[in-house]
Amino acid sequence: MIRLITRRSADTSYLSTDKALELDGVRDGPAEWRPTAGPGVDLANSPGRVRGYDIIFAAPRPFSILVAVGAEQEQQSAVRIHREAVQATLNYLEDRATLVRVSRDGNRWTRADTWRGVTSFTHGVNRWGEPHLHDHALVAARTRSGRVLDPLSLRVHLGAADAIYLASIREGLTRTTTRNAWRSFTGAEYVSGIDEGFRMLWPGHNRDRPDKVLWSREDILSQWRSDLRSYVSGPEVPERKERDFDAHSYQRQLEGRLRITRRDIIEASAHAHVRGITPEHLSSVVSTTYPELSNSFGYFEAPVSRAHALELVRSRTRQRERSRDSVERDRSR
Repeated sequence: MIRLITRRSADTSYLSTDKALELDGVRDGPAEWRPTAGPGVDLANSPGRVRGYDIIFAAPRPFSILVAVGAEQEQQSAVRIHREAVQATLNYLEDRATLVRVSRDGNRWTRADTWRGVTSFTHGVNRWGEPHLHDHALVAARTRSGRVLDPLSLRVHLGAADAIYLASIREGLTRTTTRNAWRSFTGAEYVSGIDEGFRMLWPGHNRDRPDKVLWSREDILSQWRSDLRSYVSGPEVPERKERDFDAHSYQRQLEGRLRITRRDIIEASAHAHVRGITPEHLSSVVSTTYPELSNSFGYFEAPVSRAHALELVRSRTRQRERSRDSVERDRSR
């Protein structure tokens, strides 16, 4: 899940002072890192009422729980996969959603720009001490050119960005560990071995909002062991049988949309890949099917008809049939 919060203060001590020691030993390097090329961001050098934006990347609940109950190697893989997904998603937002408004001689238009830099912080718990793997990625309101970032463009691409992030971690976990990650037709995210009992133990939603606690690694492990004494196993959600692309899910994502753009196709396609897909492969699939949208970005992306949008389903079906025929030919030799 991705959220965008407007920052009107240059003070980021609430993040920089939290070293996220709860992830020591399973996270590469410190909590603070640079997910994109270039220097980190300094909101103090971004004058104006809005200093910047806090883009929060929160891993699905089962994925976060894996950091608490998985083997150490699985925990390390989960944090690494999460950071790689954050990096890829931020690259998408910079490529497709980072615009500035320009005016000259009474004419106004938007043009693509780049961020001055990004500073992100990887944390592993929420305020209640529950496993909650997430990143705070800070970007300045001023772009590299010194102009003001258009927040509307950034917001309309959040749906596609969220889908890219989720598909990336599903693919990464399934590829690098013995566990499978998949998405249900209704949009729920699952990880094999993380049953509903764990979700009930660490729901992630509570009424009160306690003060922030800076946990040590030993303290949080002790807390989680204490929590697990109350664990009662729940039903294991059956895995979906689809190995690749769910055409029904893709069509469902586009249902009712009057104006279908590249970002809508990216979002629908990422969600339709039940076990995930790398951002690079996803971009390649969409660009190959819709070459006319390759240069489409920002808020006013060029639309396509619903019939044309469904061409991706047909192309994926043809690709699957070719793969199946290739396997059959190899078997017959």
